[in-house]
Amino acid sequence: ALLSAYSTLRGFNFVLRLSPFTFRMMCSELASGKTSALIDEVHMQLLKTLQCFPPMSLREDPQDEPGAVLHKDDQGPYWVQKEVQELCMEDKWRFLDQLSWPDFLRRYLKARGHLKHGGVDICAWLAENEWVKMPMAGKIGALQFLCDELLCSPLVKNLIDDREALMSTCIEQETQEVTERKRLIDKRNA
Repeated sequence: ALLSAYSTLRGFNFVLRLSPFTFRMMCSELASGKTSALIDEVHMQLLKTLQCFPPMSLREDPQDEPGAVLHKDDQGPYWVQKEVQELCMEDKWRFLDQLSWPDFLRRYLKARGHLKHGGVDICAWLAENEWVKMPMAGKIGALQFLCDELLCSPLVKNLIDDREALMSTCIEQETQEVTERKRLIDKRNA
């Protein structure tokens, strides 16, 4: 789960405005039990991105998902959970910083209904305790959940679609070049 989260963070570090960091750095910072600028920045940027581009509903038909509302932004209209839409529209997001992000995380996880991971009730823990003292299973679970949410956001979905289209074009061009070279070699040998 942690390697998956790291891959997502590194794969979309330009979207999240994160400087490159190693897997070892991330692991040691998570396990340190101390406040970490890296972990603070990762969570703040994930939450800011999800606030601007809430994850899309996984269902095509909003009638299948109770409480889905139509969200409109520069990525186009799409369906999101009502609770997430309301949370993302709150004016309090301007106060998101290195000290307040655990509370924003708790509220976001609660709105999404993701309360527990690895036997740890993350929302209850964050309501009463500090993030740095949370068991590793909870820290990893929360980080993995935010990374999964990022992958469901329209911003990242569009980037993935663009990358796939570019790869298809490159593969098609390479195939044409190989076919042409093979034709020329066959013509020369004939």
